[in-house]
Amino acid sequence: MANRIVFTGSNPNGRSVKVRWDREWKEYTVQFFKDGDYLNLSDYYTDNHEDAIATACKHLNGEFA
Repeated sequence: MANRIVFTGSNPNGRSVKVRWDREWKEYTVQFFKDGDYLNLSDYYTDNHEDAIATACKHLNGEFA
């Protein structure tokens, strides 16, 4: 079974994110995109929903790459 997407976001600055929940591992994965390119080496893993969403929003706001 594929990981369920629980949050997506994008911004006019070319940044976008997807937050997925992995039921088997019981963790969230934040996937970062810049100008349509998937930054796969930057995936962020956490077991905390609020942390995953906050990390995604920081990327959208340009607080880090």
